[in-house]
Amino acid sequence: MKAFLLVFGCLLFLPSRAQETDSLNFYYQRGIEAYKRGDHTAFLKAMQLAEGLRSNHPAITYNLASAYSLTGQPEPAIKYLRKYVLMNSLTDISKEEDFMAIKELKEFREIIKLSENLKDSIKESKVAFTLKTSDFHAESMTYHLTGKTFYFGGVHHRGIIKIKGKKEEIWLDDRDEEDLYAVMGMEIGLSGKTLWVCTAALPEMKGYHEDLDGKSSVIEFDLKTKAIVTKVVVNQGNLFGDLTMNKLGEVFISDGRQNYIYKIQSGDTAVQRFSDLSKVTRNLQGIACSPDQTSLYVSDYVNGILKLNLESRQSSWLEFPDDIPFKGIDGLYCHGNTLIAIQNGTRPKRVLQLTLSPPGERVQAYNVLEQATERLSEPTQGVIIGTRFYYIANSPWDNYPESHQWKDDHEKPLVILNGSIKAVELTGCQNKLPLNNPSRVRNP
Repeated sequence: MKAFLLVFGCLLFLPSRAQETDSLNFYYQRGIEAYKRGDHTAFLKAMQLAEGLRSNHPAITYNLASAYSLTGQPEPAIKYLRKYVLMNSLTDISKEEDFMAIKELKEFREIIKLSENLKDSIKESKVAFTLKTSDFHAESMTYHLTGKTFYFGGVHHRGIIKIKGKKEEIWLDDRDEEDLYAVMGMEIGLSGKTLWVCTAALPEMKGYHEDLDGKSSVIEFDLKTKAIVTKVVVNQGNLFGDLTMNKLGEVFISDGRQNYIYKIQSGDTAVQRFSDLSKVTRNLQGIACSPDQTSLYVSDYVNGILKLNLESRQSSWLEFPDDIPFKGIDGLYCHGNTLIAIQNGTRPKRVLQLTLSPPGERVQAYNVLEQATERLSEPTQGVIIGTRFYYIANSPWDNYPESHQWKDDHEKPLVILNGSIKAVELTGCQNKLPLNNPSRVRNP
């Protein structure tokens, strides 16, 4: 596979950065043309300019590795190739002619080994149950502990499904509340008597029209009566992606389009713009409050995980070792000194437990709950119950063609998996109790 062919269909960028995208496509195409005519120096320069506008894109990263190798620069070639493998370990790089200059290096052999480990099929989770209403398209979920009830938020049906025992029912939908859009995040209220949801108007939901674009809502429902306790609707090009709550009852919401963190409490009539992360992030997704209540961990789909101090509102990137995947994290959850990360933006997809070094600013190890299995087609969000993590394994995003209309002929049961969360005790920066060594089944 030649470098310029590795483009995953097309380059995808956020619509709010149209001018930047135009320049990016210009540099990218100029690099491809240089590669085709054998001008490797120009190829490298163009890809460097493209990366300056859009870091951590798989195609650009791969092409940079290729360009550095072709221009006789093994150290940066290895750096970018390793980075690419963390994004996509399914590509067979061992036979690529572009890497002939570095194939005999020890570091290249280490990358091959890393690639094999990252694409191993690991089945460490169990099937908890399935949802019968497949065209509901569940994206988010939460659990009421005392009521022993699961709640699932739908994208296509703009509603909430309730499951208690073996009974599954539509609890609420947009006929009950018109400002209930695609339900992207859910959390049981601090009192246990309410349910918080954040929603966003998406083309995949029923009843979508262009006038709804950029609208989002956060709503608190009474679990007993379904009455609205709190509701705020925003319409400034927003896309609420997920929410979390601290022990004070403050709800924090990630916005994947504006890249802001908003805050709201029960009874508020407006959301507060708590933190503007638009200059450092590109697509905010999962959000979780640290156990000590001092920080938020927020996943940026492009760049990794950000730690945001709640008092100073200063942010810093969580450090990842160069053998742990950092990109494409959707759902994010705190459990002790670990984070549970649902990674659906890499190839293959996986669910990880990330162990943090004190004081929670660096990932030092990871444990796999599931990786590269057929049932893990599109994991999205989950909920921690005791020492088990329940999560949506196959949210049906592939059921929509370009028109965003649901395809009934591709319906499959929605699978909920649950995996065991490992207890990890740290002394300084070393593991005192080792992470598990899961059984591995080599992919063909």
